[in-house]
Amino acid sequence: MFTGGGGGEPLFQGFNLSFKASEHVYLLDLDLASMGPAELDVGNYLAHLDEYGIRFPSDKDRCSELGKHFLEGYLARSEKGCERSIEIWRKLALARHIAISTRISDRSHTTRDLLDTMLA
Repeated sequence: MFTGGGGGEPLFQGFNLSFKASEHVYLLDLDLASMGPAELDVGNYLAHLDEYGIRFPSDKDRCSELGKHFLEGYLARSEKGCERSIEIWRKLALARHIAISTRISDRSHTTRDLLDTMLA
């Protein structure tokens, strides 16, 4: 089912989330599934929340809170010392969002804030 032979954890790059009012989160969408470091998915998801919060300022605080709780939950259940790897993957995903923001006109207003977030 998974592509790639590099070992690691199943990755769901670009997974879709469906948030419910109850405390449950359902992860769906396996079309980009592969194997690799789990921190890639964590960093990618956090960068998506960063980008969404920048693109839609009225949701920035909510995105920040979701990211904080998601990361806390992940770190509580993972091996110690993975924070640096998550941050590297997050910055790489933000770099991709910066590139996207320069090509899509209705995202051009996000470029500067994405760059600032990546460099912070």
